[in-house]
Amino acid sequence: MESIKKRIEQNLNDGRTRIDVRPIVKPSDTEMPLIRAVLGAMAQPITIYIVSATKGPNDKSPYYLGEFVYVEGGFRYLDRQVIHALSTAPPMRVTVGGKAD
Repeated sequence: MESIKKRIEQNLNDGRTRIDVRPIVKPSDTEMPLIRAVLGAMAQPITIYIVSATKGPNDKSPYYLGEFVYVEGGFRYLDRQVIHALSTAPPMRVTVGGKAD
């Protein structure tokens, strides 16, 4: 969490006060392979929000802040290590044995 705090402080000090948020709902919404893999592996899809900061509408070099999800009434920061782990996790399968009467 310290990482995101430092990034936000750095952007404020640099005058990047405009925050741009791009929702990614399905894998085809992004060119980012890692995010595509995470969305493709989800059993129940959830929107991932890509957040960046700029100095204004004419700033052509946005500063990437990270990915967030909205869970239980609040936005949660997705750490890069979590995203890497999610993108390589095998799909969960539940096997139910026995016979029905």
